[in-house]
Amino acid sequence: MSEVVSRTVTINDLPTKVKINMPESPSAAGSVIMTIIGFVMLVVGGLFIIFGPDRVYVGSHMSFVEFLQLFPGPIATVGGFLIGVGNWLAQSGDSSYRKAVDAAVGEAVQIQDDEVPDGFELAINKADDEEIFLVELVEKKADDAAREVVEGELEETV
Repeated sequence: MSEVVSRTVTINDLPTKVKINMPESPSAAGSVIMTIIGFVMLVVGGLFIIFGPDRVYVGSHMSFVEFLQLFPGPIATVGGFLIGVGNWLAQSGDSSYRKAVDAAVGEAVQIQDDEVPDGFELAINKADDEEIFLVELVEKKADDAAREVVEGELEETV
């Protein structure tokens, strides 16, 4: 195996080490905070819907508790909306990160699926450094090969 770390790798270079510039993982702090706030609002609104009073008397200045008692449905609805937006933000961040990782790996590992010999699969494992990966061919496990045969038969019938 070569000890030289290259920037790209082809099927003829295997096994080898390759440097892949991985993108920075996205921060999920905003989506987590939004989801937590939404969950709290949903729970508070739901509790006031279920256990709130039948009647609310409001004077000239409404207190915070009176506000919660008057509008439990909209509060719970906004909470559910915030949970949905928080989850959407988290998923879109993960999706864009996965696409960036796929692009970085595809740029460095220039091996097509049809170039991999039958009975083998391409393995990419982290090596010594953060950006150094070991790329090699490994034998397929028996259950993986059987699964591919079944999936291939299913595709032919569809």
